Amino acid sequence: MDSILFEQVSKVYADASTRRWKIPFFGKAHGTSGKQGYYALHHVSFHIQQGEIFGLLGPNGAGKTTAVNIMTGLLSRNSGTVRVQGHDPVSDWKTVRQVVG
Repeated sequence: MDSILFEQVSKVYADASTRRWKIPFFGKAHGTSGKQGYYALHHVSFHIQQGEIFGLLGPNGAGKTTAVNIMTGLLSRNSGTVRVQGHDPVSDWKTVRQVVG
């Protein structure tokens, strides 16, 4: 069993004016006020096993903080699946935060 499962996760923001790295989004997504925006994460997947050392590396604006905030339940995702030791960070956020620390 994966300790952390992050499968095909996407996060769309409506305001792209302050982003350095922009992947355009055209369509309707939860949390966007219009039909245009940008992806902070676009179909990102990784699996972390118990005891594995894992690093998130990338330039400013690449989505590292967004990914961690989604894993801990501080931010909702637009699509995909996230599990932390089998728990959903959105519906079981208290347990996830206890596990993460």
